[in-house]
Amino acid sequence: MKHRATLTGCFVLMGIWLFLIASLLAQEHSPISRLRLLAQEHAPISRLRPADVHLENTSIAVRVTATDYRASHLTGRIQQLLTSELLGANRTLRENANSPQVVIKCNLTRFEFSEQWETRGKARYLVVRCVLECAYKAVRTRDNYTYDGDTLRSTYEASFLDGEGVPSRSEIEDSRVRELVHGIVRRLANVEETFDVRIMRKDELKQCSRLAQAGQWLQYIDCINALREKPNDREFEGDRRYDIGIAYEALAYEHMWKDYERAERYFELAERYFREAQEKDPREREYVRALARMLEGKRQFGIIKARFPKATQKLRRTTGASARSHHPPLRSPMRR
Repeated sequence: MKHRATLTGCFVLMGIWLFLIASLLAQEHSPISRLRLLAQEHAPISRLRPADVHLENTSIAVRVTATDYRASHLTGRIQQLLTSELLGANRTLRENANSPQVVIKCNLTRFEFSEQWETRGKARYLVVRCVLECAYKAVRTRDNYTYDGDTLRSTYEASFLDGEGVPSRSEIEDSRVRELVHGIVRRLANVEETFDVRIMRKDELKQCSRLAQAGQWLQYIDCINALREKPNDREFEGDRRYDIGIAYEALAYEHMWKDYERAERYFELAERYFREAQEKDPREREYVRALARMLEGKRQFGIIKARFPKATQKLRRTTGASARSHHPPLRSPMRR
């Protein structure tokens, strides 16, 4: 009886495991992608996104007001956090509350917070919603010229079964404030974007994946190129080209601020391999996403080249960033 109970427990655990795998494979993936999910790993790559507005050696003041009286308690918090984040992200900026060269204005035009009970079948949920909107402008005080402006919104909505696990109102408000501030900072300072990209591991490709996870991209390319080609296996050849494209994309981001010629070449190679991967297997959507992400990085690279010509690039060490980088301040993304 004890032996039979042990076997029954093993079968139950195996059934749960198979159910979880089936659920994973049932998600929104093409048939080919579903078969690949268990043959994938991830690796981090990052790029330094250039600010929408380039401010350098400039005095600033942050001024926050509230048209919506319900947001008046947030003005001081936003003013303090936004000032701190901007000065930390771009160390060439300095605060001058009395006579700044540029004023960053943030008018809180809408704030809503609600908690409502909803019945769904036999279950009751507490639905929490929060909306925070800001009319933002960056204005040069000398002639009232507007560098940049937009309406930014941060929203929150979540349902909690029987009202359990609900975060406090202050926690929700704080997350909305930080998201709003981050939206302004990324327009006025260079912000590092990090992506957890998929690495395909079909067949022999898995031999090389550790190099990608360690960021050893040149060695990763050499490892993949050393593998035997499989002309009749379009899935393998598509994944092989995709993986090489990922490596060249990462290398392009590493050099896009400090070596324009090398970055240009790496972007060209990344695009070539992503497009070849799509030709081999048009059904794999990960190839499409990778190409779109890389093309956005290439667009940002064009902004960098126009903003910092090579002749003056070496003079742009304006912060205490890494000695290997000759570019404006590098910062980590804010956590939302």
